[in-house]
Amino acid sequence: MEEYQAWFDGGCGPCNPGGTATTAAIVKTKDGKVLLREGRLAGTGRGMSNNVAEYAAIIRIFEYLLPFSPAKVTVHGDSRLVIKQLNAKWRVGEGLCRSAALEARELLARLRSLGWQIKLLWIPRTQNKECDALSKATLADAGVLPEVQPSGIATEPLVDPINEETTH
Repeated sequence: MEEYQAWFDGGCGPCNPGGTATTAAIVKTKDGKVLLREGRLAGTGRGMSNNVAEYAAIIRIFEYLLPFSPAKVTVHGDSRLVIKQLNAKWRVGEGLCRSAALEARELLARLRSLGWQIKLLWIPRTQNKECDALSKATLADAGVLPEVQPSGIATEPLVDPINEETTH
């Protein structure tokens, strides 16, 4: 059975929500051959957020994989929300990303029904640099200047890896 590795990321700027949302999706073979490396504009305005962008990115991966013969794939993302919701660890609530979350769940179920073995894995942003850079480049291509994170402010919550609880 073929094996693939995939990564996704999304962002929204200069304001979140309500800004310009962009996505990044990468799919590689087991030996590292790039099959898909793509940044896209997800949309602009009121209905956009970083979570909508993250979901749009993983949806792109699922849609890309649909025509392939069933295989194994590990999908990596630094969105704890997307990974937890698609792994059915967190519920999908109301909000901007609800419809995208439900679409992603449907595509995931469809792929699995076709025989795909899919593992969804949360990784820290530092391990998702290629996708992060691609989504930011797509945002810059859309004419959006990046926000500068003030020094001394954490960009990710500190999480106890054993209990997966936020420590601040």
